[in-house]
Amino acid sequence: MIEVIPCAPGAHIGEMITLGYLREHLPGDNLVLTNYHLPDQGGTLEIDLVMINYRGVFLLEVKHWWGPIEADQIHWLQARHAHPSPLTKIDMKAKRVHSTLIEAYPGLYRVSVVGFVVLSKGDTLLTIDDPRRDRVFPLRERLIEALTGTDYLHSPSSLPLDRPRLKAVAEALLRQHVDPEHRIVGSYRIVEELAPGALYEAYEAQHVTIGGRRARLKKYHIPAVQSQKHLEASVRQFKQDMEALSQVEGHPNIVRAYDFFKDPDVDDTYYLALELVEGRLLREIIDEDEDIPLEQGIRYLIPVADALATCHRRGIIHRNLTPQSITVTEQGQIKLGDFDFARVPAIGQTISKTGQPLVVNKYIAPEQLVDARQVDARADIYSLGAVWYDLIFRRPEDEPVRLALIAGSDLPDDARQLLRGMLAPRPDDRPDLAEVREWFELLAG
Repeated sequence: MIEVIPCAPGAHIGEMITLGYLREHLPGDNLVLTNYHLPDQGGTLEIDLVMINYRGVFLLEVKHWWGPIEADQIHWLQARHAHPSPLTKIDMKAKRVHSTLIEAYPGLYRVSVVGFVVLSKGDTLLTIDDPRRDRVFPLRERLIEALTGTDYLHSPSSLPLDRPRLKAVAEALLRQHVDPEHRIVGSYRIVEELAPGALYEAYEAQHVTIGGRRARLKKYHIPAVQSQKHLEASVRQFKQDMEALSQVEGHPNIVRAYDFFKDPDVDDTYYLALELVEGRLLREIIDEDEDIPLEQGIRYLIPVADALATCHRRGIIHRNLTPQSITVTEQGQIKLGDFDFARVPAIGQTISKTGQPLVVNKYIAPEQLVDARQVDARADIYSLGAVWYDLIFRRPEDEPVRLALIAGSDLPDDARQLLRGMLAPRPDDRPDLAEVREWFELLAG
């Protein structure tokens, strides 16, 4: 069996499928580096798979793309996205790898370093006008022949790799491999990994040209779909939802959305760049602070109510309001984020395509558990009430709301009545947001 050295986590599905195919069909004298990164101009060059055998070094750029692809020497058009030619990219990476080997061991200058593009979903729908067409492969026998034969070597005089040379090549490349957490994605350099969410991985990132812009970069995998048509619909849906939030990004209590872009290698992976908000999550305040007076808790929620009111006026329903989605900055400003499940009016649904709730917790309104697509602003009022409940009673997030606890509390009558109304099981029995906001002002004093 081939030897595999994982250089970094985060391989996409196409890379894993391709690696599985190579494991099954290549002889055991092949070494494969996966998710390899070379330093390059302050960032990194990512190479999906680096295969080293006695013939030389083969770099594989893997694309896991649905549907028709129209390609020339400059661009590949796929799913309405124009991508720079991956053949040009992999040729550039091959030159960089060859230079790295020569710098480490000048005697390796005759080692062949060649780049291939692998279409892990096949090439039957590929139309390409490029003389390099023969270096595009599906997962078929032709790829194995190319990786083990002599037809694609850099030159007839390329130096074969005996065991010591093969080891020297691998060591030279592994010494140059860098931490991929500093890689560049789109216009952002990843700084470090952050806590993930229910639907995404998260990173702190720095914009490469806008010096002062730090961002929270969310990486989403669109749920599996059955066809190119369904994939495009899901992506269009998600993108429209994210763009709709730009309508409210000027609100001082709403986390700004900077950018939304597709992963260049994989159909179903997208990134959302958001304002990086530093401070304490409201969940942390609830769990850690010794005393939260009623008035202080309400002052946390008044800006949240204002942010929700702005969203509701534009038909945007948050649907994911929890203490985890509210941040109190070091300056005391309140920021509402985590709009990942939001529903906007022109679209009517988000990546929740089935109507089932994307999350289930105590903050979710009862009607949202029945059909997440049909909820209105009253669902957010319930969630706001559940957050207030936690601020008052300091309950853990996994403990359900108990209305009996409210009834037996020593809260002022007005506060008790308002909280019970916000948490009413029936949407029609809840106050509207304007009433809630007015009562909050009165209770905060």
